[in-house]
Amino acid sequence: MDNSAVLATNTLEIVVIPTPSPNDLVDMSDIKEIRREPTVWLDYLPWALGIAGVILLVVLASWLIGRAQKKRGISSRSVELPPYELAIKKLEVLEQKQLWQKQQVKEFCAELTYILRGYLERRYRIPALESTSDEILRQLQTTDFPEDIRSELGAILAAADLAKFAKLIPEESFHDDAWRLARNLLETTKPVNFPAPAVGQQQH
Repeated sequence: MDNSAVLATNTLEIVVIPTPSPNDLVDMSDIKEIRREPTVWLDYLPWALGIAGVILLVVLASWLIGRAQKKRGISSRSVELPPYELAIKKLEVLEQKQLWQKQQVKEFCAELTYILRGYLERRYRIPALESTSDEILRQLQTTDFPEDIRSELGAILAAADLAKFAKLIPEESFHDDAWRLARNLLETTKPVNFPAPAVGQQQH
């Protein structure tokens, strides 16, 4: 028998079914929704303790600083001064700055009127720091503020407002006039029993 002969048979079909791969996205299960645990008050406890600790540290630091200052006798002396004495000291400080001599006219007018407004507010119990110049003059009419210097005060305040807001340079005499008015205003309206200025105190 010839072993090299070719034999013919019917066609044989073979069907191969692959095993699903774990990397096949088609065969993956649907993503399930995350199940969250219910929130309880203990979940916020660390945050609450942290905030409470910060507040406690701030309060403790403030108390320690205040206690240390009290032991050293540190206090705000300017607040305790009477209106007249406080205004006089502020005028002396302003004079030492020599703002007018340095051509800082706007700054000089702002500080001078602030001193006068602060004095009028404390001395006559009017909201001078929050009022316009015209409002201050009207408010002073209800007090015992001297009438003979009210118009002069109005002129100084008006000129200072123009320098501060309109950038208009006052006349050269404004500096001396403003100083004279400020000192005269303080001396005229100070309490009757208040002591006189110290010897050697500069006058304008």
